[in-house]
Amino acid sequence: MQLLKPHIATEKVPQEKVDETYKKLRLQVFLGIFIGYAGYYLLRNNFSLAIPQLTQAGFSKGQLGLALSAVSLPMASVSLSWGWCLTTAMPAFSYR
Repeated sequence: MQLLKPHIATEKVPQEKVDETYKKLRLQVFLGIFIGYAGYYLLRNNFSLAIPQLTQAGFSKGQLGLALSAVSLPMASVSLSWGWCLTTAMPAFSYR
């Protein structure tokens, strides 16, 4: 499967730009992960706070439970699938 083959760099970053490039990419990865997880937890916590008002609006506890668990399922499935992809495509980086 082509998707899971490790990427081989065809163009190397010049030695004088390695530190600058690494710092920039490290910041981009950190910000992406931070914003993604922060958005997930904010959504989850806000939904939990809104449950009393939603029950007054006519939603049943079963419906709200399904909606609350539906927020966690995509996060879990993405985490599992990307973890599998990482360990399959780049095992040397996964176990350092």
